[in-house]
Amino acid sequence: MIRSNSAVRFLLALWIMLAFSFFCNDVNVVADSSQNFERFRKETDPWKILHDPLVKQRIRALMGNKDASFWACTQLVELPKISGDHCTLTAGVRGLFTIMESVLDLNLSTGKSCCGYLEDGVLHIYGAQGMNDLPKPVADYITARGFTDTEFDKPDWSQVKTEKKPSARKHLNLASVTGKYERNDASQFSAGSLDVLALPHSKIKFSISAIDGGHSGVAQGTVPIVNNRATYRQGNSQIEMRFVGPKVTVSGIDSEMCAIGVTLLGTYQKTDDQKPQFDF
Repeated sequence: MIRSNSAVRFLLALWIMLAFSFFCNDVNVVADSSQNFERFRKETDPWKILHDPLVKQRIRALMGNKDASFWACTQLVELPKISGDHCTLTAGVRGLFTIMESVLDLNLSTGKSCCGYLEDGVLHIYGAQGMNDLPKPVADYITARGFTDTEFDKPDWSQVKTEKKPSARKHLNLASVTGKYERNDASQFSAGSLDVLALPHSKIKFSISAIDGGHSGVAQGTVPIVNNRATYRQGNSQIEMRFVGPKVTVSGIDSEMCAIGVTLLGTYQKTDDQKPQFDF
């Protein structure tokens, strides 16, 4: 019996030590992660903050699947604003400010975060229970922007349906320039596409377009193609399309063809052989 009681006491003491060790380690992790944010106090590059893994984890924990909406509204980011322990970032989509915006407030001392995004006139806030619970920089942001419709949401962990991407065509007809081309650097904010139709007498009919946020650019017409090069002029702007295998390199000056921040220039990859339909 004595040995049995000693064994029980030993196991109980061991369990207490393990639990205490786990608790201390957990506290240290929290403390370390919050102290890591102090390095942002003098950071001037907002993307270094937004792309930081710990910051992304905070945003994901606050918003769940809705973090996709936050990133969809985060293209042009203003310089970080430091006020006391608060580091605040505000952003928007080119040409769509007051329609698509985002805000992130990070407490550099505690690691507590609050973020939100503007969509369809509604500002969705995560990390606060109501107006009285907002960090002052976020409350000031709402006042300055004049937002009147604010919702305080909880993270969304519902299952997200993923759409299957169409399989890429492996056998393209590279003997003809006819087809559809996509710019290689396409992203959720910036993209470009080029439609080309080969015509008799060494000519092509084309339409090229690009977007950057809410701004766009376009050029279209019928031009000669000589030695796999076609040149199009519009006012003082001129672009050249150089066809090499499955790629088209667009170079030149396109300022009169595009809105601010948009360019038609770049490298386009052929994705389809079908003859495009034009409305001009």
